[in-house]
This record gives sequence, C-alpha cells and structure tokens, in this order.
Amino acid sequence: MKSQPKTKANVPRAPFTSRRVVVLINVGLALACVLVYGQVLGHSFVNYDDDQYVTGNPHVKAGFTRESVLWALSMSGRQYPQPVTWFSHMLDCTLFGLRPAGHHATNLLLHIVNTLLLFHLLRRATSSFWCGAAVALLFALHPLHVEPVAWVGERKGLLSALFWFLGLEAHGAYAKRPGAWRYAAVLACGLLGLLAKPSFVVFPFTLLLWDLWPLKRYDGGGIRRFAWLVFEKAPLFAMATLLTGLTLWGSLKMGNFELNYQTPLTGRLAMAVETTVIYLWKTIWPANLAAFYPRESVPHSGAVVAGSMAFLIAITLGTAAFVRTRPYLIVGWLFFLVGLAPVSQVIQWGYFAYADRFTYVPLIGIFIMAVYGLSETRIPKPVLACATGAIALALAVLAGIQTTYWRDSIALFTRTLCVTEKNSVAHTNLGCAFIEANRIDEALEQFQQALEIDPADVNAHRNLGYQLAKRGEWVEAIPHYSMFVAGRPRNASAHNDFGYILKRAGRTDEAIAQYRAATELKPSDPMPWNNWGTMLLELGRMDEAIQCFESALEHSPADAASAYNLGNAFTREGKLDEAEAQYRRAMANNPRDANIPNNLGMLLKKQGKYPEAESCFMQALRLDNRSVAAHVNLGQLLDQLDRKMEAAKHFKQALELKRISN
Repeated sequence: MKSQPKTKANVPRAPFTSRRVVVLINVGLALACVLVYGQVLGHSFVNYDDDQYVTGNPHVKAGFTRESVLWALSMSGRQYPQPVTWFSHMLDCTLFGLRPAGHHATNLLLHIVNTLLLFHLLRRATSSFWCGAAVALLFALHPLHVEPVAWVGERKGLLSALFWFLGLEAHGAYAKRPGAWRYAAVLACGLLGLLAKPSFVVFPFTLLLWDLWPLKRYDGGGIRRFAWLVFEKAPLFAMATLLTGLTLWGSLKMGNFELNYQTPLTGRLAMAVETTVIYLWKTIWPANLAAFYPRESVPHSGAVVAGSMAFLIAITLGTAAFVRTRPYLIVGWLFFLVGLAPVSQVIQWGYFAYADRFTYVPLIGIFIMAVYGLSETRIPKPVLACATGAIALALAVLAGIQTTYWRDSIALFTRTLCVTEKNSVAHTNLGCAFIEANRIDEALEQFQQALEIDPADVNAHRNLGYQLAKRGEWVEAIPHYSMFVAGRPRNASAHNDFGYILKRAGRTDEAIAQYRAATELKPSDPMPWNNWGTMLLELGRMDEAIQCFESALEHSPADAASAYNLGNAFTREGKLDEAEAQYRRAMANNPRDANIPNNLGMLLKKQGKYPEAESCFMQALRLDNRSVAAHVNLGQLLDQLDRKMEAAKHFKQALELKRISN
C-alpha cells in the first residue's frame, strides 16, 4: 500500500511555538512590565544611594570625560570595581542630565530585556515553550523584583542579570557546538557581569548547574566528566577569585566590612539560614516589603534557627532524591542557594539583614522548580494555565502597589517604618527627606528617634549635628559630630566639618586638630586647607594662614577659594603685587564670584589704578547687582574721581539694598 504523500495540509505543525505566538508572548511580557512598572517614569530619585550613584556624584554627572572614565575604572567609587555600572549611569547623565524619568526608563528597559532574555533562554534550553513563558512572567511581575526596577541605585543588579542570562545563553551555544569564539563569548559575559556587580562571582557555579540541567552534560561521564566541566570554567573561577579579593581588600581598607565582628561566626551562619527561609516565605507571600530590613528584624531564637536549618536540609535532600528523574528540582534549588551565597551576610557588610533586590536572579531557581514541577503533574493544562494567570494577576497588583512606594524618599521610608520596627536607618533617611522638603522640625524628630533606637548611628548623629549647626547651635552640635567622626575616623570630610563647627564654637585648638587630620587623610582636598587658613587669618596668624592657602593651591592649583583667600592674606601683609596675582588667578578659575573682582578693585584702587579698579567694580555688579559692598566701593571711587552724580546713584542703590535686607 502506497503511503500518502505529505502535503502542506497533513504535515504536523507546532502551533504553540510558531513565530507569531513567540512574538505575541514577547509583546505580552513587555506590556506586563510596562503596565506594572511604567509609573516609575514619574518617580523622583531617592536619598538611598541614588546620590552616590548619580545625583551627588560629580564623576557620573560629568559624563564620559577622561577623568570620569579613569575614576570609573579605578576602585574609588564603591571600594570595588564596577565600571560597567558607572558607565551606564554616565550614559544616562549624558542623555538625560539629572531628569529622573530617563534614568528610570533605562531601569525599566533593562528589566524588560532581562525578562525576554530569560524566556528565550529557557525556551531554547529546555524545549518547553510554555514553562519558559511562565517562569519569565513570574520573574517579570514578582513584587520582590520591584526594588531593582524602581531604584536607580540598583542598576548594577539589572546589568549583572543581563550578562548572567547572556552568559547562560552563550554557554548553551558553546555546549552545543564548542568553539573558540563561543567560549570567548562566555568569558566576555562573565567579565562584564563581574564588572557590573560583585555578587556575580557565583556565575561559574551556576554554569555547572546549567550543565546538569537543562544541558545534560554530565550524563554517563562520572567524576572525570565533572572535573573536566570544572576545568572548562577555570578562567571564570580565576576572574571571580580576583574580583572577590579586590572587593574584600577595598572594603576592608575603607572599613566597609566588620573586622571585629560584633556577631560571632555561629550567629552570622544562623542569620544566613534564617534569612534564606525569609526569602522563601516572601516569595510565597510577598507582603510587608521594605527598602531596608534592620538586623534586629531577624529572630535569633535557637528553635527558629534549628527549624529553619531542618527545613532547608529537607528540601535539599528531597530535591537531590529526584536528581535523575527530575534534575530541574535540585538545579533550581541550588541555583537559589548559590545565588544568595554572596549576600548571605556571613561576612557582614552594611547594617541590613537581607534585601529584596538580592532575589532578582536567585528567585529564578524557585520559579523553575514550581513551574516545571507542576507541568509534570496530572493537573489538567487548562487548570494550570488559569492558575498561572490568576497568580500573575495577583503578583502584578502587589508589584504595582509596591512600586508606588518608591515615588520619592518620603513615601519610601514612611512605608518602610510602617512595616518594620527599630529601623534607625529608615528614620535617618526619612529625616533627610524632610530636610529636602524644608520640614526641618519633622526631620529633627526623625533623627532623634533614630538615635533612641541606635545611639551609635553615625549618620543620624551627622545629620542632627549638621542641622543644629545650621541653626547656629554650635555647642549643641559638637557631641553629635564627635560621634560622627568617631564612627568615620578616616573620613576627611567629617573631620573638616567638625573643625568648622569647633571653630564657630570658639574651640580653635580642637578645630586645628580636626583640620590637620582632614589634610593628612586627603591632602588633595583644598577645602580643609582653606578652612584652616581662613581661621588662622581671622586669628591674625598670617604666616601660618598663607602656608595653608599655598598648600591648598599646591595640591589643587585651580581652587579659586584658596587663591582668593591667599590674595586677602597678601593684602593684609601689604604684599599688593602678590595679592593682585592671586585675585586674578581666582577670577580666572571662578569668573562668577562677584566678591573676587570687588576685592581686586579695592586693591587696584589702593595702587592708584583707577580705570582698572572701576572696571572690576562694574564687573562685580554685573555678576551681582545686589552687592552692597560693590556699590559702595564704586561710589567711593567715583566720588574720588569727582563724578558726583554717578557716585550718588551707587550710594543710593546701596542704601536701598541695605534697607531691604534689614
């Protein structure tokens, strides 16, 4: 019997993996992200690291200058190398300036790209179209992932995930068809990921898990096969080891890690176990999410630790039992644990116990376990599809609500205080937000509450001391700044600020000690030199003052303030030619300061250079027409030149300005 020839009508088709359906899934995933997170385009920057990464970082705000690029390639930014992250922020500043909408749009775009990459990665690696789509949907919408998307300062997490997914994809292509270029692509993704975020160091371990499933590269190979697969990733392990060493060295040098641990190793291991269970619980029940969870939020009961440990061991053994039949269970579980390892706080850094953002990549392991596991049950596919849709809708609603709390600093930390207890960091940040909103009394109250919770909170002391100093309460500010300096002994800016407060309180010897400490810690910073010199100038210690200003200019020749003050010192010493040279130097470096041409004009008047003096006074008034001193000085010069009408005009203007100011 002849077989029927295959025609277009009777050839089996795969309707669920057709190009049209793939496009629709991509559009659906992207649209879901936009609907939930699109609101971030109307959000502001927050005062939680956004200042360090963007708004208060002069290197980033400058864009791609030679100096900023060299700075990004160094370890100056965050005590570890992350140039990929810095370049990303610099590009945003180049394109959008400090308009937050553009920076938030980049975060949203990266999250969409990551979601689509994850979908295609799983679709191709596992040949399970709908499971890949379901995992990507959960990844896109889970409320624990709001933080990396809504927080500009967490750009590094989005970038590291991008290179993680690209690296897994490149590794899959290499495993299918080994070749030098494909191997180089894996190494390139590994390097870029490491230069985006230090926690990427576990990437090589996740490649070994990916080899088990879905690539199935261990089959029938035994220990020799495993050894080869490890050796294959040796360059990645070497890069990860090097970056770990640099991170530890840089952070220990800057005091970012605790060397004399307040919590013993057993306590830190217990916290790691407990927080892992907390992450699992928040995955299932994502409620009461916060920007900052203090260490005190984790219970330290022996029974809780033992129960948590037993629970984690049971899951590990249970998933390992199915390593041959359902390897995705053990791979997903270990992917979750390995991903959390660098941020488990076994080595303590920061003051938090755990953070939502740390789950951005690790949570994929839990999603794989759930989705691929349920797909092999006898539950009807329509039921699974409806359940997935219902869960996704619930997650989208919760993620949308959580995203609203990131609209500004006041909303973020007010919410954080609603869902956490004894959170001094949240009180301090809320206080800073109130200051930006000019709600000073509320800010002081927040700083006081922070210190009631943690009397050693150096940031609360610093902010409270600063506000008291702004009110002129110099003596009251001293104990708070003393605590701040004690907590940040290698912070030159802290010593400089404390020196100024001590000076205003009349404690000059102590102020000099603080200025000296600041200049020793950071001799290239002209500010403490200049402040020190200004104080000596007021005390009449001219030689020492001149030495300070000259030291400032030696380290920073373009510092206009030091040149201006050095000009003042030379004027008082009667060294008029030297004073004129410094005033002109200051004016060249800061042509917008009206005080500089005004003082230069007074000097030129003393030298009898009247036309030049008049020109300087006029320049000062062009810069600041409300300068009483410039009007008076110009009036006196004109009167001396017998130009009475013009002089009277400036005297009258000076009197009017003085009357208004009073």
